[in-house]
Amino acid sequence: MKRFLLVAVLAMTLMLAMTVPALAKSGDAHGKLVLNVTYKVTNDVDSGFFGNWALDNYVKHVQVWQTGENTFYVVASYEGKWQTFEGAPSPGAGVSQGDDASGTFQGGYTATFDYTGPVEKAAGYIGTHDLGGDETLSGITTPYSVLGEYFPGYTGFAYTDGGDGWSWTYHYQSQTWLNAGGVSAADSGDIVIP
Repeated sequence: MKRFLLVAVLAMTLMLAMTVPALAKSGDAHGKLVLNVTYKVTNDVDSGFFGNWALDNYVKHVQVWQTGENTFYVVASYEGKWQTFEGAPSPGAGVSQGDDASGTFQGGYTATFDYTGPVEKAAGYIGTHDLGGDETLSGITTPYSVLGEYFPGYTGFAYTDGGDGWSWTYHYQSQTWLNAGGVSAADSGDIVIP
């Protein structure tokens, strides 16, 4: 059992590192770690290429380093589950979903931003944030931004690697949808429920 658990943990770690290569670059962020928090997010409406397609529930880990007087580097990772509903568009091709279904996803981003206010260190678990989405997928009703909470009024947010510093991978049975941004636009696959 221990061997199986170790293999499963190693496989998940490798999958996350391959899905979001930018996350492995967190060591590139030289400076002082000022934020290292984890929280749970529920009812986050997720969009695909053809509109909102799922509700997400996940754990989000956010680390921020101060790299200069007013400059910061952030690494955010997500891991959780999505649920789609009959009639919603599939994320990659816009095919109408034939039934309700759910699966898993992981991913995240690396970015930089500017902030001139006071910086207070924070670490640990900061609770659950329900964004208020529902199966109508019409949108979130209670937005939350961890960067907005700890760095109010921050500016200049930009994904790293020429805009390529974000990627999420969604799984359902043998199907995979990769949603990656920026210059490379490495999107592929789809999630279609018959």
